[in-house]
Amino acid sequence: MMGVFFEPQYSYSRKMLTQLFMIVSVLDDLYDNHCTTGEGNVFTTALQRFATLLFIFHHVAYRVINLYSLNYIFVESSCL
Repeated sequence: MMGVFFEPQYSYSRKMLTQLFMIVSVLDDLYDNHCTTGEGNVFTTALQRFATLLFIFHHVAYRVINLYSLNYIFVESSCL
C-alpha cells in the first residue's frame, strides 16, 4: 500500500485499500476452501442482490436530496 499512496495526506486511502484487500482475501478464501459450487452460486446471487439494493437505496436518497434542493431553489426564486 505504501508504494501506491506514500504521501501522508493519503492515509485514509491506504486504510480503505487495506480494508478492501482484507474483504477480498476473506471472500477468496471462502470461495476456494469452504464452498461447494452450488453454495458458491447461491452466495454470489445473494451478494449481487445485496449490492443492487445498496445501489438503489443510495440513488433514492440522492434523488430525494436533489428534489429538496430544486424545490428550495424554486420557492426562493418565486419569492423574489
